[in-house]
Amino acid sequence: MNESTRSAPMPAQSALDEREWRTPANWKFGMFYVSARDSRDWVSRRPVLGWRPYGVTPNFAKPRARRAVALGTVTLLAVLLAAALLRLPG
Repeated sequence: MNESTRSAPMPAQSALDEREWRTPANWKFGMFYVSARDSRDWVSRRPVLGWRPYGVTPNFAKPRARRAVALGTVTLLAVLLAAALLRLPG
């Protein structure tokens, strides 16, 4: 095994991602994560009052994450509309 593959230091991008995630200015209204410098499309949610919630949140600076949220929203609205239309007397 090569010496360089045994224990490599944290890559520079991972360190930058972590620093960006910890920066309060990247959290809009405390819940929406926006950081173009972060390479991730999805990040773990921010701790609230010392409680670490489960799950992930999109990085709204990334087009792929914005498209996923838009697709999910449109799908939800289509299902709700279809359910409402099926319940109409007619």
